[in-house]
Amino acid sequence: MKKYFILAVAAIAVMAACAKVEHFDAPAPGDSLISFSVVNHRAQTKSHPLPYTGSAYPTDVPFGTYCWWTEDDWTGAASDTTFVFMNNEKVSYSGTQWVPSSTYYWTKSGKLTFASYSPFADADSTLITMRAVPDTLGRDSLRRFDYENYGYSEVPKYDFAKGFTYKDYRVVPNADVDLMYADLAANCTQKTNANGDKVQDENGSSYSGVPTIFNHALCRVGFAFRAIGSMNPNVDSIRVVINSVDIKNIETRGDFIQNPTTGSRWETDHDHLLKNYNFPVTIDTLVLIKDTPDSLASKKNYAELDRKVIVLPQAHLNSNDGLAVTTDQLLTISYTVLLHYTSAPDNPDGSLKWATETLTSVLRLKNCGIPTWRDNQNIIYRISINPYSSEPVTFDPAVAGWEDVDSLVTIYANN
Repeated sequence: MKKYFILAVAAIAVMAACAKVEHFDAPAPGDSLISFSVVNHRAQTKSHPLPYTGSAYPTDVPFGTYCWWTEDDWTGAASDTTFVFMNNEKVSYSGTQWVPSSTYYWTKSGKLTFASYSPFADADSTLITMRAVPDTLGRDSLRRFDYENYGYSEVPKYDFAKGFTYKDYRVVPNADVDLMYADLAANCTQKTNANGDKVQDENGSSYSGVPTIFNHALCRVGFAFRAIGSMNPNVDSIRVVINSVDIKNIETRGDFIQNPTTGSRWETDHDHLLKNYNFPVTIDTLVLIKDTPDSLASKKNYAELDRKVIVLPQAHLNSNDGLAVTTDQLLTISYTVLLHYTSAPDNPDGSLKWATETLTSVLRLKNCGIPTWRDNQNIIYRISINPYSSEPVTFDPAVAGWEDVDSLVTIYANN
């Protein structure tokens, strides 16, 4: 399910002394500021608690923007990036509109092309200093990115051919960082109507700012459950309680290319940083639904867990090793089946006496219907639990062989 976020990107930074860009006109009083306003591209259809709601971009997450000025249309050549208008500019919500850290004006000539990503990162916000091993001059010898909080291994950059690339990106389990990249907003200008208050881009969007369409670089996984099956005679009620739901051996680090020449956008090797995710159980006891053809085909009657997690897109493995030792991605579900027999007496307090059995199912995710998680997917595994075996109770009657017993009796004539 593809989600879009449109940000009308409007910048506010004066082109103070950009000596390398001789084509820029110096801003004069009254020139139009580049501003940012949020526009929902697609109507909200369902509420999601994390990390966003519907198609509204979260106002507490700053994003980064690159921009280039070209005299003519953007062609996608390396030369188009010669004149840098914005260089990883941080854009934040001020309470009324989205504003960059600096102030920019629309140019009187040429065109502007914008590329944005989220969340924002720079050297100050993502690098930490390692002081344990100083060099001979006493300087800090090692700096690395703060994987635990950001996930980036370097400041995101935009390549004119590849788009955004995230090298060695790490998904921090349960942090729900929604890594996103924007479609290129090419050839933007300001003066498109009599008032000059609309932005024109190559797609004719005509928003009040630069239209920025965000796409999810990661994917999101959730679960929904129902109990379904037939009820045995002398059983008048069946309940199923979900105890725990886990996915294990999930790859959390990979390389991303927005515009790959072949294959998928993500490349992983599944040999390091395998993590487990736990889904808190937030659903009530499941009541058995009769397994008619209509009920089996319907997506109704599922109870969905509140928790959904953002994970790294990856192909699932199906090795020949045992489930206890495999590094294949696994789904583990623990549940308890409660059966009430009509013959069972009530408990002393008057409550029903249930026969219970706790079971654990371990499945390879490869065999759960979706062999590969891909970017921008919102995945819901809809799981039907049948508390009985797939085989009905049948009988195979046989009669034991006769046991031969001989008795020797002699009858005499005078008896």
